[in-house]
Amino acid sequence: MAVTRRHVLAASSAVALVAAGGAGAIAARWWNLPADHGYIWLSAQEIAFIEALADALFPPGGEPSLAGADAGLSRWFDEVLDHLPPGKAREFKLLLHALDALATVEGGAGFAALDRATRWSMARSWVTSPIPELRGATLGLSTLLGGGYTTHPDAAPFFAKWHGCGYGR
Repeated sequence: MAVTRRHVLAASSAVALVAAGGAGAIAARWWNLPADHGYIWLSAQEIAFIEALADALFPPGGEPSLAGADAGLSRWFDEVLDHLPPGKAREFKLLLHALDALATVEGGAGFAALDRATRWSMARSWVTSPIPELRGATLGLSTLLGGGYTTHPDAAPFFAKWHGCGYGR
């Protein structure tokens, strides 16, 4: 039996349907995950991802001395999500899960399970990625987390030097 153009088109369609179905199944698995105790939106897995990303974006040492992992940015991010329309908050949750899945593909484990050096290297590769969607999504997320980091009471005095009109939360 010869492979015809119809066979190729049918196979291509089948692959696309299976991929879409798989992505839909993954999204359905976390779409309505309950928030962790004391949180409004974020599940335990999402909290771990945010804390690990904060640690990679704002490593310990240097000035200000506050490490991203110690800034409580998961709680701050949870409050930001609570001020968004529910659909937008879920889109951010989708982004967290997509990046965590990407970390699994690239590093062999979820982002939070990777060692600090690997997380730092991976986060750096994401914010400098030649793929505009990945770069933009990661830069947007890091900008949001940066807002929480720079206004943290332990970091704000350092940044207030450049903002004469007041700074902090």
